[in-house]
Amino acid sequence: MNAAHRFATAGLAAVTLMGSLSLAACGGDEHAAAAKAPCGLKDTRKGHLTAKTAAAALAKAAEGRKTVSFRQEMTINGKTAAIEGTVDASADKVYALSQTMPGDDGTVKLILKDDKVYVSAEGEQDGKYYVVDPDEKGDPLAAPLKAWFDQSGASAAADAWTVGLLAVNYVKSEALDDGTPTELYEFQIDPRIVARASGITPPPGLEQSSTSYIWVDRYDLIRKVETTAKDERTVETFTSYCEPVDIKAPDASDLIQR
Repeated sequence: MNAAHRFATAGLAAVTLMGSLSLAACGGDEHAAAAKAPCGLKDTRKGHLTAKTAAAALAKAAEGRKTVSFRQEMTINGKTAAIEGTVDASADKVYALSQTMPGDDGTVKLILKDDKVYVSAEGEQDGKYYVVDPDEKGDPLAAPLKAWFDQSGASAAADAWTVGLLAVNYVKSEALDDGTPTELYEFQIDPRIVARASGITPPPGLEQSSTSYIWVDRYDLIRKVETTAKDERTVETFTSYCEPVDIKAPDASDLIQR
């Protein structure tokens, strides 16, 4: 896998997660008892979310600089691949991100730190990283990464969801596998409007409406997202909210040229 393809693959995978991650950038592990509010949050939801209140409520819960661990499982034509990692983000900026994902020849690791992106591919100089500076004007890979940074964060995601949200329907109360009590909602979204609001040109044939099922806890923190479209199914889960993380950039000796 060449360097350009590696960065394109890593960047695309990161972008698919960003909308959910930015709105889930704060949380806690309260389980059923909820004895201690996560992330210092005090307000709990009164009544169910609606199309008018959902985007603002989720964005409000994500305010402040927080951390969250995530796992995204994508199933396409019966084959499942997983992306997992940890992010440190505020409402409008991703400060650090560490994630692993499948590549052409093995696992690909991506690190975002100090506004630079580092990528290491298993089987090709293991433990060594390529680097991209999104502010480097002479690098063809810089512009898409710069656009990604500019669209990161809860504010950008909430704005996109606000203009693209068609309907929000309460389904039921449900406890997750770890015991966290949540409410399950059906979100209907126009992905074309969301793409345009995020600065992305909608690809030809993009459907007019998509449905996501979102599990939200009593503090309006996203705990799980499930989306199915044609032959594709994506399940995202969010855990270890607001726990300390230590994401570091690779040592200079571990950096290599593309």
